[in-house]
Amino acid sequence: MKRVLSFLILLALVAAVASASCWLTRRYIQPSPPPAADGEVFAQLDLTPEQERKINVIREQFNTSRQHCALLMNQRNRELAAVILSDKADSPRVQAAVEQIHEAMGDMQKATLNSIFAARDVLTTEQYGRLLRLVAEQLSAGAEHPCCR
Repeated sequence: MKRVLSFLILLALVAAVASASCWLTRRYIQPSPPPAADGEVFAQLDLTPEQERKINVIREQFNTSRQHCALLMNQRNRELAAVILSDKADSPRVQAAVEQIHEAMGDMQKATLNSIFAARDVLTTEQYGRLLRLVAEQLSAGAEHPCCR
């Protein structure tokens, strides 16, 4: 009976740490949905049907990359949770796990930027300038977060 109780307590602790890790990541670390994944950004550019077809190809490629990055970030979060449970303190292994999460987040940002810059070949100079302004507005909107002041 004592072993079962110990196991249930350990299981509850693992679930709590994993949940806390996910919540913290979503709250403070995970980037907002990338502009290129949002059709509303491109809807504001008055695309021709041919441009829309080409942009959709770029967006499909980006969505594949984004899904891969999201899965990788989830995996890295689970790895961090396991290390936290194992080390029970800030340790070199915890820091390495955090760096792995940051690397995955950086890959997401790179994929986002690559999709935006790929649109340059499809858009007119005016449309591309508008796209960059819209992306810059979205990126700047999060700059007022209370934790960053």
